[in-house]
Amino acid sequence: MVSRIPGSEIRQYETEEFGQVVLPLGKTTAKGKFANQMTAEGKVTRIGYKLPPDRSSLEAYRQYREALTGNGFELLWRCEREVSCGNWFAQSFNYTLPGEKNIFPGEVIGQREEYYLAARLQTPEGDVFVQVLTYPVITRGNYARVRVVESRPMEKGLVTIDADAMKKDLDRTGRVAIYGITFDLDSATIQPKSNETLDEMAKLLKNNSGLSVFIVGHTDTTGSFDYNLDLSRKRAAAVGNALVARGIPQSRLKPYGVGPLAPVDTNETEEGRGRNRRVEMVKRPASAQ
Repeated sequence: MVSRIPGSEIRQYETEEFGQVVLPLGKTTAKGKFANQMTAEGKVTRIGYKLPPDRSSLEAYRQYREALTGNGFELLWRCEREVSCGNWFAQSFNYTLPGEKNIFPGEVIGQREEYYLAARLQTPEGDVFVQVLTYPVITRGNYARVRVVESRPMEKGLVTIDADAMKKDLDRTGRVAIYGITFDLDSATIQPKSNETLDEMAKLLKNNSGLSVFIVGHTDTTGSFDYNLDLSRKRAAAVGNALVARGIPQSRLKPYGVGPLAPVDTNETEEGRGRNRRVEMVKRPASAQ
């Protein structure tokens, strides 16, 4: 998404499918402390470059700034030199922010010559954040750190909850939240990677023949209320049908959908919305059989 200055040498290249990056949005108030900052989560790419000998840290910064703003990025904050960045900005960025480290052995950063920007591009798939820090290293030339965060929810279903753990939650609280079942976008079609979780749900019900449950679908608040309520009902029914296909009598399963009416987290963040999108099993009392 963000190319390098021609002739630059890659000295760092790291990626995480889901990680967290802190973006300074204000000058340093003390070493390691910024007047303002924000956190972005998603796919993270960290690249460190040694710039060509004939390219200054100022020129590299200006090149990145023009390229980003020319392609629709909004500048969230920028600073040039110590007067607007504050004292020890590059050192505070490189040595104190989570995920950052000394990537250029023996570097001694030149004071007063650092340049920084944080930018955001809003896309239908989610926000993309870019931060660029350029600075000189005494006797070693000029360097650039480029960080890209492609906002996306954490992939679900990598860790599943087994039948015994489900039983313990049902006995303790009368309900268990299931996050190992995923659906196609805006659909009640269950994705194949949900099979292991569905198998564990069926195992629980087969091992406890007297247990009957409500299968309850939950959504976040994205979209209209009526749409989410209908989607949650369809997803609950789809899970019930998948359990019937695994040998569980329909009479022991009651699917319901409550849409966004029972959140377990905020709907203001992607992480919170991800926790709210779930299926739950709730014990059915004898009176509801």
